[in-house]
Amino acid sequence: MVGACAGIADELYQHLTPGRFPDVWDWSLDFSGIAISIPFFFWTRKLFSF
Repeated sequence: MVGACAGIADELYQHLTPGRFPDVWDWSLDFSGIAISIPFFFWTRKLFSF
């Protein structure tokens, strides 16, 4: 949830940067990356725990 909010904040901040614009598609890709990374993190943590 925090990652999704950070992605939204980043997209809104891009509105203030000249030459950049916020995009829902970019935010959805950010969110997809987070959704894929979380299970991968726990899987590798379990795989390499000693």
